[in-house]
Amino acid sequence: ATLVCERLEEEYPHLKIQVSRDPSHCVDLVIKQLAQMNVFQRVIIDCKRIRDFMKIDRIDSIYQETAECEELIFHSTVFNIVETRMNLLHDVVVSVRKCHDFLMLLSGNPQYREYRNGRRTGRERASLDALLASFREEHLWRMFDLVIEFTCPFKDAHLLCSRRDVPLSVYPILIQGLRNDLTKFLTPEFDVLLGEGAREQVTDIINERFNMSGDDPDGRKVGLLDVHQLMCMICDPFFRKWRSKFWLQ
Repeated sequence: ATLVCERLEEEYPHLKIQVSRDPSHCVDLVIKQLAQMNVFQRVIIDCKRIRDFMKIDRIDSIYQETAECEELIFHSTVFNIVETRMNLLHDVVVSVRKCHDFLMLLSGNPQYREYRNGRRTGRERASLDALLASFREEHLWRMFDLVIEFTCPFKDAHLLCSRRDVPLSVYPILIQGLRNDLTKFLTPEFDVLLGEGAREQVTDIINERFNMSGDDPDGRKVGLLDVHQLMCMICDPFFRKWRSKFWLQ
């Protein structure tokens, strides 16, 4: 984009074009980078295990019948994993989390017991039992809950950035609020649920991407802010009415 603007300015000397990053796209890049980390890839693998189990025709049939009989308060179709999807991590884990009640009740379901006992070999029955037992582990659902809470601010920020009535001048404040929300989750429990060193890895990405000074990070990574966006905030005529305080260095 910068090269295109330079050529346009050469062709039309009276034009001055300012290149600024798309806030919505920049927020999406951060959550995509997080989703590609080993820390969260393990979460996606667990989501895929539940998704594949729920997609078994007989299990899906039992799920639908249970929902129609109003035995389930919450139920949802499990999302397919699409690596390029915006808010991939949040949406997939939310859809899997809604299967919790069904999976907790499944072992006592007569239709499931018939399906399980109808497996040809003892190995197949043992495999089903082990899989269902792994879905009943409390740690798994606590991990899902943490990931949902951690990624929800990204989705909220992404939706706000996509609104037509949100001025660019509020974007730096939105990014500061996003950073504040993420930081409060980086407690020792983060390492307990997502693995040793998870908090440090995520902190490194936050420190790299959340360039509150507007300076670009080293390498090819793109920061969330640039100088143009910070100046829009400073020049906003309503800036003095905002309660947030900023120290410019």
